[in-house]
This record gives sequence, structure tokens and C-alpha cells, in this order.
Amino acid sequence: MVRVTEQCTAGCALNGGIPGLVYRSQDWEYNWIGAHTWRASASYVTGAHNMKFGYQGAFHVYDPMVFTNNLFLAYQVNNGTPNQLTESLNPFDRKDRVRYHSLYGQEQWTHGRMTLQGALRYDHA
Repeated sequence: MVRVTEQCTAGCALNGGIPGLVYRSQDWEYNWIGAHTWRASASYVTGAHNMKFGYQGAFHVYDPMVFTNNLFLAYQVNNGTPNQLTESLNPFDRKDRVRYHSLYGQEQWTHGRMTLQGALRYDHA
């Protein structure tokens, strides 16, 4: 069945006076989202010297699928009089993927009352 939207600019006695009423069929969307992450780190600690190295990674997936009626058609009417016709390209598939990796290293060294700290990080998506 073709989706119909009632514009209803002048009272709309035929549909109970409800502007923007949509009936007969709807558009809908099915989404699948996956977030896969992993990480690892190692530390070396002594009294005056601390080091830590690590890795973080992820793979994100987004697969939306948009659906409509089997005619790919929608009408807009004003008080029951058609005034707009819309054809859609649904269903269409879109598949989004992103992967990122990051490496880091940090160090802290204490000598007497002085402490030095430093760190590096590399990210890539």
C-alpha cells in the first residue's frame, strides 16, 4: 500500500482534523551496530623508575538498511486532493566500517626531589 500524508491546511473534516496524519504504510529502518575493542599494556616499575607501554584497537561496524512499501512511492494530499508524489530509492544498503589502532608509551623517573615525566602516543584510523 502506498504511504499517504495528509497536509490538512484547511480543517480536514475527512480525517478528523489531524494535520500531518500518515497512514497506509510506513518507512522503517533496521540498524546493526557492532563495537569491537581490544587493548593491552605492560608496566615496569622500580622505586625510582616507571614505564608503561600499551596498545588500543577497535573495529566499529554500522549497517543501516532502510525499507519502504514495495512500490517505493508516497503521496501527499491536502483535504483528500493529491498535491505531491514522492518516489524513493529504498531499499538501499550502506555499510560503514572504521578500524583504529593506537600505541603509547610513558615514563616517569624520580631522582631525589626531582621527577621527570614523558609520554608518546600514536593514533591511526
